[in-house]
Amino acid sequence: MSGRILIVDGYSILNRAYYGVPFLSNKEGFPTNGIYGFYGILLRLLDDRKPTHIAVAFDVHEPTFRHLQYEDYKAGRKPMPDDLKRQVPMLKQLLEDSGIPILTLPGYEADDLIGTVALKAQENGMEALMLSGDRDLFQLVTPNCTLCIPRTRNKVTVTEYYREEEFTAEYGVTPEEFIAVKALMGDSSDNIPGVPHVGEKTALDLIRTFHDLDSLYSRLDEVKSARVRTLLAENEAQARMSYDLAKIEQHAPLDFDLNEAEFSTLYTAKAYGDFEKLQIYSLLKRFPESAKNAWKEEQAAAAAGDKAVRAEKASEGSKKTVIGLTGGVGCGKSTILSFLKEDYGALILQADRVAEELMQPGGASFDRLVELLGKDVLRADGTIDRGRMSELIFADPTLLLKVNAIVHPDTLAEVKRRIAEAKEHLIVYESAIPEEAHFDEITDAVLYVYASEQERLERLFFGRGYSFAKTESIMRRQMSEAEFRRIADAEVNNNGSEEEARVSLAAAMAALKEKGKLA
Repeated sequence: MSGRILIVDGYSILNRAYYGVPFLSNKEGFPTNGIYGFYGILLRLLDDRKPTHIAVAFDVHEPTFRHLQYEDYKAGRKPMPDDLKRQVPMLKQLLEDSGIPILTLPGYEADDLIGTVALKAQENGMEALMLSGDRDLFQLVTPNCTLCIPRTRNKVTVTEYYREEEFTAEYGVTPEEFIAVKALMGDSSDNIPGVPHVGEKTALDLIRTFHDLDSLYSRLDEVKSARVRTLLAENEAQARMSYDLAKIEQHAPLDFDLNEAEFSTLYTAKAYGDFEKLQIYSLLKRFPESAKNAWKEEQAAAAAGDKAVRAEKASEGSKKTVIGLTGGVGCGKSTILSFLKEDYGALILQADRVAEELMQPGGASFDRLVELLGKDVLRADGTIDRGRMSELIFADPTLLLKVNAIVHPDTLAEVKRRIAEAKEHLIVYESAIPEEAHFDEITDAVLYVYASEQERLERLFFGRGYSFAKTESIMRRQMSEAEFRRIADAEVNNNGSEEEARVSLAAAMAALKEKGKLA
């Protein structure tokens, strides 16, 4: 296999572009400077090196194998600015619309994916280019693998190229030896501790002499500085752990075929539409007239298709899809429900709210609950005091079973009635307890909304004022992540921004449609 693959460090280049380009936005106020700068850097490299294959690697927002080894790995990093965070889903959409694959893998960082693909490419006879501002990738350069680092010189962005020869000439160590340098000097950006008070110059001098940590520690008495000897001796375990943290994994279990990255042009019809939406006119000028015309034809066809779909739905009348939506406390189900209502015109039914309505005076459950619990459960205005009802239930567990025997069947009957009478073609029924809500009986598909435990704890702490202890207690009583996933037909990642959640929801809905579960 021949050719040249370019593997881009997505967040590294986007972050550099965001801070290197003055604020830009379209007329709607959507920020565009990060995307503009990202494509500026990418296009210059494409013009210069003309790769035959391209892929872009991104980190995922969850712990990696390094966090399991060192809990404080990357601790203290500043969160991504909102204006930059908002551009991430749009950038990914642009890349996909240009036919460029996006590489992610839970438990691994973008560096590991870049290293894995670069090694695979070289083993298959290809040249590898790595585009990143991260010096960690120096350890991967070889005679056939180049690190491309954008830098600003005299207010102009240029790209510096490092292969093994250039790197060794500049630093005096081999790329593999650079891992040991990093282990000794540490890295404040990744919170890799290294050896205290050992900086880059000292680390480079040591590795130029001893070449690796094993040789350094077996010949520690040869280190001239008594102070450095003491520091090294007292922090050997930390140095070796730092080495493991700094070393990039080149055998990540990434399911990726190099042929998927074959590249012809960025200038597709879909990408034209994206750039027009962003109003980045300087990049639009690069598109050939054929792409512009193809995009207009796609728009016209889509409009005609929407009209046909609306006509078909009008003729179908009664055809409906019921989606069950579930997830643990704090995962942000309400956010996803609002997107389903706004973007898909869904009728939203929530088990808890329907049950609460039925407990109101005149509701199907009211009289029987008062008869069961007594009039002490009523407020002065004649409504049921939910707090008082909870106290009675938790004081006498048998009451809970009796209350559920009233409320659950009434709720199910009411939900079925509302579905039958609904004019909407999409109904979303939300419940944190799918079994009690009878998802298996009344839904066509199940969506699982998830977020990391830390994200959920923070949302409930800052959003509802729950203590971490209270939230963890609630989590323990709910279904496990594995149980949720077992019943789900598709999943929505709600770990990041609203834009990212919206993109994940769109992917989940598309997956349901492919499975024939969504009309």
